[in-house]
Amino acid sequence: MLYLFLTALFFTICTVSDKYTISKYSLSSSDFTFLIALSSCVFLLPAMLFTENFFRLSAGSILTIIFVTIDKIVEFSTSAAVLKKLSGFETKAWLGTALFLSYFSDIAFFGESFELLRLVFIIITCGCLVLMVRDAKNTDKDRYKSIWLILILYILSKYFYGVIIKTAVDVSPLLSLYISMVIITVIYLFKADLKGLFGEKRNGTAIVFFTRIPNTLGLVLENILIGLNLTMYSLEQPLILAMLLIYSFFRRESTSKVSVISGVICFAAILAFKLI
Repeated sequence: MLYLFLTALFFTICTVSDKYTISKYSLSSSDFTFLIALSSCVFLLPAMLFTENFFRLSAGSILTIIFVTIDKIVEFSTSAAVLKKLSGFETKAWLGTALFLSYFSDIAFFGESFELLRLVFIIITCGCLVLMVRDAKNTDKDRYKSIWLILILYILSKYFYGVIIKTAVDVSPLLSLYISMVIITVIYLFKADLKGLFGEKRNGTAIVFFTRIPNTLGLVLENILIGLNLTMYSLEQPLILAMLLIYSFFRRESTSKVSVISGVICFAAILAFKLI
């Protein structure tokens, strides 16, 4: 539970920061992807000194790196597009729906046993997520018309990252991620607006860059969660949502009773799932 809590905490910090930066500095998907990849390369390097890493040249290791690279490109580019339309709160709520995919994947492919009570807690968690999204302050449903496909791709990219890392062959998770970040940095070096990023948008660049420090810690812990099972990995999103709710409360932002109650129940359901 400690790994799950810390992972959610580190990613919550990044979610709040990324939403603010993308909105304030009008970062494009290419700019955002480049900054994340570049800063991840910097901060993942020292992190690998404290983790066990290995690589054996084979078709399996090459395919793992290719799949992680493609998946992260999709995740970074779609997250920037989604965060321009939706709040960080709503975005994490939608990501939480991958819980069902992860739970049944664990059962079907990774040897986890089916437990009805755990499924009940997952249903409760997802139900609370739906309530929180429906109760969000911005009820303009037209927002979804332009991003529904992007949102689906974003959700699937988060889910498939867990699957790829879980089935990685001949390469350690963190090393495969690091090599992917290097590849993405090179690709987007020619796509990003470098003049703008290091010119008039340099303050936004600095924010994105340094918030990769907690993000890197989250990535390390996230890989540990994936090693346990995909469901634990997916539970980080509802927990991030609960933390965002707490963040909104302390900022004295307008938060409805339905959202607060749903957040408390959501957190309780996650705790119950873990304790079973």
